Amino acid sequence: MKISDYINIILAIITLFSMIITFFTLRYAKRTLTATDAPRVGIFNYFESEKENGLNIGVHIVNYGRGIARKTFLLIVMKDTRKSFYLSKPVNNLKFEEQAEIEIPLRIDEDITNQHLKNFDRYKGSAVYVISQDYFGNIYSTKIAEEFKRRRLSSFDPPAKQYGRFYPRNIKIRRWMEKSFKSKMSYEARDARIEKRAFAEANSHLSQAELKKIIGEE
Repeated sequence: MKISDYINIILAIITLFSMIITFFTLRYAKRTLTATDAPRVGIFNYFESEKENGLNIGVHIVNYGRGIARKTFLLIVMKDTRKSFYLSKPVNNLKFEEQAEIEIPLRIDEDITNQHLKNFDRYKGSAVYVISQDYFGNIYSTKIAEEFKRRRLSSFDPPAKQYGRFYPRNIKIRRWMEKSFKSKMSYEARDARIEKRAFAEANSHLSQAELKKIIGEE
């Protein structure tokens, strides 16, 4: 081999080591940024409370991170013959050490069937997530495990995983949220149903035709 060949090999090795060092430097910088400026929404309680006409699912959360959680949602993914997505109202601008409660009320025959209610935890693929977003477009997802649901003392708090704006998981979560709106399983659709039901109860003396005329369905 010529001297120039040895020089090229040495340069290639130096370039490779430089790339490896750069990769780990960027990784360390990202971890440092996450530790100092990213929101860390932790879950310290999960609850399911049965109501006469349905089930309320919720969590108590606290932001342990220095960064502000711009929006935080509770997202329920329920899988039977197809997937259904239920989205809570957002908690906005959760600051360091601030606490909040997020809840999704599931009403039988409107949001969930009685069969789903009885077998919620048995459906394979069903899961509960806490989703947060920072001001850079990153998403932090925490999946609540069965052990945590049952409040076993031996279980650790579920960790939050960070997904950048262009990560496939980030895009997938955003699609889940969009599907909850399209299928009318979001908080906006539930609020509209509650208002409509309250209006109907307050005007129960009117006929269905009169009610439809008032709310503009005819």
